[in-house]
Amino acid sequence: MLLIQKTSQKYLFGILVFMGLAAFFLNPSQAHAATLTVSSGCTLPEAITAINDAADSGGPGCTASGAYGSGDTITIPSGTITVSADLPNITKTVTINGAGVNESQINLGGNNGFKTDFLSAANTKNITIKNLSITDAAPYAVEADSVATAILENLDISDSIAAVKVVNTEKITIKNSIFHDNADPSSTIEGVGAVIGLGSNTAGKDVEFIADGLKILDDSGQNTGMYINPQSYVSGSNDTQLLGVSTIKIHNSVV
Repeated sequence: MLLIQKTSQKYLFGILVFMGLAAFFLNPSQAHAATLTVSSGCTLPEAITAINDAADSGGPGCTASGAYGSGDTITIPSGTITVSADLPNITKTVTINGAGVNESQINLGGNNGFKTDFLSAANTKNITIKNLSITDAAPYAVEADSVATAILENLDISDSIAAVKVVNTEKITIKNSIFHDNADPSSTIEGVGAVIGLGSNTAGKDVEFIADGLKILDDSGQNTGMYINPQSYVSGSNDTQLLGVSTIKIHNSVV
């Protein structure tokens, strides 16, 4: 009886090892993730380009720890980063993580901020931006389009034309953030604080928007606060109405 038990344990161990190896090779994106830290030897634009290309590039400090995969991270250290041009479009799933709202500050210098370019693989990639202060964006500090899941957390966005625009995205969460003192002098931005809209890539899907601990204060322009477009249209000879946001949850927020 003891021999049978030990044999069974060996078979069970072999099965578990096989399953672990199968998971590794069949889903390698979970096994590989690179981290790049912005520094004097690796600027923020260079770090974004390296993540997009899945290859070390740019300055001598742009060498990732870990192998590039589909869950890479850009770390923003304490201090102020000043940007002199539009940031490169983000084309891969990425987490951009600062040291804290009062620690990591990005001055965009009147340029466009974090912007996704996922249209070629719509709604299959994710973006997380957290623990940062962002100022002087034109037009947006964060502009995400055709994302599967967008998470914005612990952000302070101010003194920009507009804070955030997220459209064509299935799952949107904005948490513990403040967007304030943003101004649109042209009065053309739909929502200076935040724009949440739909499009053809989310037609017929269960779209969810959650705001928890969000404050939008002291903005100016034609449309201040938050603009949620619950019904969108595809233009044509006969405009086709798309389904609206299926779930809207706003908690502990001032908008």
